[in-house]
Amino acid sequence: MRIPLVRVAGVVLPLAVSLAACKKKTEEAAPEGAPAPNDAAAPDVGSPTIEPATTGDAVPAPAADAGSGTTITIGGSDDDETRQARAGLDAGIALAKQRQCGRAIAEGFDKVLAFFERRHDPARTKVRCGRTSVAGLGAGLEAALGGGNVTVLGPEWCDALFYKAYCLTELGRVPEAETLLVRACEMMPGDPMYLAELGDAQQRQGKSAAALATFERALAAATALAAEPDAAARSPAGRPPVQWQTRALRGIGYALVELGRLEDARATYRRALDLDPNDATAKKELDYVNGRLGGATP
Repeated sequence: MRIPLVRVAGVVLPLAVSLAACKKKTEEAAPEGAPAPNDAAAPDVGSPTIEPATTGDAVPAPAADAGSGTTITIGGSDDDETRQARAGLDAGIALAKQRQCGRAIAEGFDKVLAFFERRHDPARTKVRCGRTSVAGLGAGLEAALGGGNVTVLGPEWCDALFYKAYCLTELGRVPEAETLLVRACEMMPGDPMYLAELGDAQQRQGKSAAALATFERALAAATALAAEPDAAARSPAGRPPVQWQTRALRGIGYALVELGRLEDARATYRRALDLDPNDATAKKELDYVNGRLGGATP
């Protein structure tokens, strides 16, 4: 009999993806530490127009009108208010590590989210986040192709969405968590950690087809990340990209089993083990699938 999804009390946060070795979501040990803030200067480009969002410690200035073009605004990272937002994020993480998710949301993550929403009106500008300045600007340029103004920030706003979603899941409020994760994935496209968490939220609600599609996106993102020269700096939680590849493959395998596609699931778990022969969770899942298929061995 397959072991149902269950979270473990032992290992939680700092980056909110902990699962017991038996199954999907709680299968991962929590990453060490939150992503580093985006404090590198972004390169200038000719068009669309790019301008800083702040002067000194001021609130971000409205994006300049670029006529028929688009303005990309680079958010500040070292003013007092932004440092306070980071402190709020850290406070929320500390409370979540103590299993105080209600307080973590109210005293940490909600305050961080309110801070950013006051400074950046989503009705007036698209917001994109990045773990490095290059990644953030790349996401901003891609968003600008659809027209409208874009603001590029570091990872803090998206991380607050991610952590709050984790805590909501801990509190049994999975649909709300899914909504926040969809937003985080929109603001930081192609982040394999956010996508894996979103796939998990979908799977927990029995949305296996949607979870499969999301985990496939996570795999594509992790594979693309692994090929980048700055993969180590951009990889979430400081993990090697291969760990996000195997995480996505395990999610794909789980969804395939739920959809009754056992042969495909077996091939997927084998792919995970090809990448990491020591992946104990993938081994257990493969054993489970082999048992369902009549005891065949890899």
